[in-house]
Amino acid sequence: MKKFLYKKKFLFLFELANNHNGSKKNAFKLIDDAKSIAKFSNIEFGFKLQFRDLKTFLHKDGKKTKNKHVKRFLDTKLKKKDYIDICKYIKKKNFKLIITPFDESSVDLAKKCKVDIIKIASCSNNDWPLIEKIATQKKPVIASTGGIDFDEIDNL
Repeated sequence: MKKFLYKKKFLFLFELANNHNGSKKNAFKLIDDAKSIAKFSNIEFGFKLQFRDLKTFLHKDGKKTKNKHVKRFLDTKLKKKDYIDICKYIKKKNFKLIITPFDESSVDLAKKCKVDIIKIASCSNNDWPLIEKIATQKKPVIASTGGIDFDEIDNL
C-alpha cells in the first residue's frame, strides 16, 4: 500500500464511544485495525473515548426508561479497569488518547489514564463545574460548539 505524505500536520480521530459493544476484546480489535490503516500515513492519529460515571450520570428513574441512548449506555458499559486497559492499549499503539468526560469523576479517570487531549462535548459546553474541572488538568482541549452562539463560545 502506498504511504501518503502531507505537508500540514493533521490529527485524525478514531471514535471508540460505544462501538466496542461493551467488549474490551472488541475495542482492542478496533484499535489494531486502525493501527493497520494509520501506519501508511504520516498523519497523527488518536482514539477518542467517552467516559460517563453511570451511577451519577443517569438519574435513578432514567435507568428504567426505554430511551435508546440510556439503553446503549447501559448495554455497552465497561468496568473502570477495562477502560484503563483500553487506554493503555491505545497509548501502547502510539495513538493520542482523547477523552470526552461527561462528569467530574470521569475527568479524574481520564487523568488516571494519562489523557493527551480532553474534549468537551457540545452538550456540556455550559456545564461549568465540568469545564472548571477540565481546566485544572492543564491539557489541550477540543470544545465542540454544537450550534451555540458567539457569546456562549466566548464564555467557553
